[in-house]
Amino acid sequence: MHKWFARRASCVFRAILLGALKPAFKPNGTPTDLMEEFYKDHTNDPDTKGKHVLDPFMGGGTTVVEALRLGCHVTGIDINPVAWFIVKTEVEPIDLDELQEAFERLAERPVDWNDNRPLRETL
Repeated sequence: MHKWFARRASCVFRAILLGALKPAFKPNGTPTDLMEEFYKDHTNDPDTKGKHVLDPFMGGGTTVVEALRLGCHVTGIDINPVAWFIVKTEVEPIDLDELQEAFERLAERPVDWNDNRPLRETL
C-alpha cells in the first residue's frame, strides 16, 4: 500500500488542531503562543487529551494522525474504502513480538538468487 496521494503536511494540521483546541488566553490573561505550544508533548495536556475530533473526509488521515498525537479521541470517515484501509493500518497498534517473529521467518526464507541460502545470509 502507498500513502494517500493528496497527503498534506502534518505540521499544518497540528497548528490547526492546536488553534482549535487550546484556549486563546492563558489563565494569567496573556495570549496563548501557538508556536510555543507547537513542539510540546500534548499527550497528557488537559486542553487536548480526551477531546473528540471528527474528520468526515479523512482521505490520507493527516488530521486523524495529528489528533491522535495530541491525545484526542478521533473518528475518521471516508467513502473510499482504500483511504479507510490505509489510515486504519497506519494508526492501528501492532504486536511487537508478532512483528519480530515475522522478521525472523523472513530472514530464514531461502532465496533463489543466492543458491537457496537464507535471506539473512544474503543481506
